[in-house]
Amino acid sequence: NIQLLTAACRVYSENAQYTNALALTQRILRLVPNDPNALINQGCFQVQLSAYADAVASFNQVLALETNNPTALFYRAIAKLRGDQLDAALVDYEALQQQYPKAHQMYYGLGEIAYRRKDTNTAIRHYEAYLTHAPPNNPESTFVLDRLQELKGLPPAKPPRAPMRITHVITRLIVGGAQENTIASVL
Repeated sequence: NIQLLTAACRVYSENAQYTNALALTQRILRLVPNDPNALINQGCFQVQLSAYADAVASFNQVLALETNNPTALFYRAIAKLRGDQLDAALVDYEALQQQYPKAHQMYYGLGEIAYRRKDTNTAIRHYEAYLTHAPPNNPESTFVLDRLQELKGLPPAKPPRAPMRITHVITRLIVGGAQENTIASVL
């Protein structure tokens, strides 16, 4: 029963049991091959498990089925960034930025790429654009503000924190109805 597998997968995902969620997603894909939503979930779980090359392959499958799927393109950019494929991630983030010029997530990814490349001016520009478009007073914005302080040679506003986990909520149709997935960010 796909609905039962989907519900169980959701429970595993909500409890950060990504290995189990991935196994169930792969069972769903055996029942409904090439389902874009299941492939996106598979890729997201693979990113959580640091299987970046596998995640990119999952997102590529979605993009072969739906060439303009922004969710697959966004998560593929994240997988490439996490897998240190900076040039490839840059291409995806730039394509998304052109489609969604006010989406703060794109500026975060572009800023991170520039930061890793030690391109201070570009990183500052993207992080400032992020702050222009992002909702204020959220953990990610605070992180970006601290990163800007660092890049500008200023002391951090607060003492260093433990690494941050960002949450993205995505709603998409899964066989049998809508499902909201909360997936910890992979940035």
